[in-house]
Amino acid sequence: MATTSAVRQAIVAALKEANIGLPDPDVRILVPRHPQRWQAAFGLKDNDSASS
Repeated sequence: MATTSAVRQAIVAALKEANIGLPDPDVRILVPRHPQRWQAAFGLKDNDSASS
């Protein structure tokens, strides 16, 4: 467990040093499994969803 923790800390430090942002653990992006069905349910066309 100590090794895993040390590796994680080293990875986070390296990413921060390289100015690579880390994801916010409180933010979740949900992607529908069947986007065409959702688009049809909301009356959207393929090009309508890109502008939202």
